[in-house]
Amino acid sequence: MKNNVGVIYLMKTVIDGVYKIGKTGEGNFENRMYHLEKNGYSNITGLQREIAIKVENYEEKEKMLHEIFSKSRISETEFFALDRDLIETLFYALKGEIIFPKKINAEEKIEKIAEEKRTKSLRRELIQIIKDGHFKNPSKLKNLLANKKYIKYRKNIKLYSQPYISNKNNLLTIEIEEGIHAYVVFNKEQIKLAIEEYRNFFGEDK
Repeated sequence: MKNNVGVIYLMKTVIDGVYKIGKTGEGNFENRMYHLEKNGYSNITGLQREIAIKVENYEEKEKMLHEIFSKSRISETEFFALDRDLIETLFYALKGEIIFPKKINAEEKIEKIAEEKRTKSLRRELIQIIKDGHFKNPSKLKNLLANKKYIKYRKNIKLYSQPYISNKNNLLTIEIEEGIHAYVVFNKEQIKLAIEEYRNFFGEDK
């Protein structure tokens, strides 16, 4: 017989980076989600379910998560200011059945989160290389763009005079200074190539 089975869930809020970590009985999940998504909780509305795991000893495991993130807890509520990658990884690492989202493989999801984290780290490295290079030699990017709206130099150095936004309304550039916006949304391998190209570009003597 399974021991004290229930559901631990993660919900996002309208406030970026703030999440609710809660629990409910095994047969009450849908009703609980419906109530919270419709009515909110502790004066916060706009809640949306993100992850739900059916586990044994769910009350103890929810308490454990609350203790782990106690320093990120908002007052005495079940809301926490959290890094999304970290909280998702911990949820998917719980030994249990994923009931939301459906058809998710926990191990594959954890690896995907780790890969995305590595990509984000490389992207931050690329942005810093561009900013540092521009600070040391501000004429290089200015001369390259030279009053143009857009320039592609080599394979992965792309510059815009204005922010570039995708059809899905995603910002695809980072502002280096007014009038210079570098395109930095690449996949992992493209980021690596862009890092090499920008390093060579700022290291060149012309």
